[in-house]
Amino acid sequence: MLDEGLDHQLADYTTETLARIYDEAAAQAGPGSRSPAVSLLIAAGNVPGLALPDVAAILLAGSACLIRPPARDPLTPGLFAETLIEVEPRMADLIAVASWPRDAAEITSAVAGAVDCVVASGGDETIDALALDAAHLIGFGHRWSAALIGAEALAGADAIADRLARDVCFYEQQGCLSPHVAYVEEGGTIDPPEFARRFAAALKR
Repeated sequence: MLDEGLDHQLADYTTETLARIYDEAAAQAGPGSRSPAVSLLIAAGNVPGLALPDVAAILLAGSACLIRPPARDPLTPGLFAETLIEVEPRMADLIAVASWPRDAAEITSAVAGAVDCVVASGGDETIDALALDAAHLIGFGHRWSAALIGAEALAGADAIADRLARDVCFYEQQGCLSPHVAYVEEGGTIDPPEFARRFAAALKR
């Protein structure tokens, strides 16, 4: 699952995708906006490699990135940073990884107050606490996800069932985008109970 998950994430890091991320970030920031000089990334550890897209986005925005890796995934952010520096040695001036205990609130508070921007994923309490110290906070708190399957999609029910089963099984339901409930619209070529049977078969596969 780690092999497939990291391959799935890294496959998206094409020149075209990175250019689109940059363009979208620039459009959201608006004309004349200045990038933060240094950003702190407090990464979530529920999915290995979850920090990598955030690291890429911060660097693309023109900000140096200090990463505090999660306790449950202490290696991936550092390995990603080492790879970037190996490919482009000048990145050594723009990326660093530093670990400190999750419960060391005084350290987190001091670092969050010293940087220009904090990008953080975590529980709602964590995000609320960071908001007290951060000059600018981009926070991603607690989330649940659901799958919505429209009636017209049931024409390809087996393929949809396979995709839903993969999303449910991927990372053992630990991802923010792992669906915990699926709603199936009536009126399709098959009814919701039949889709449920096909989904059960897909889960077994």
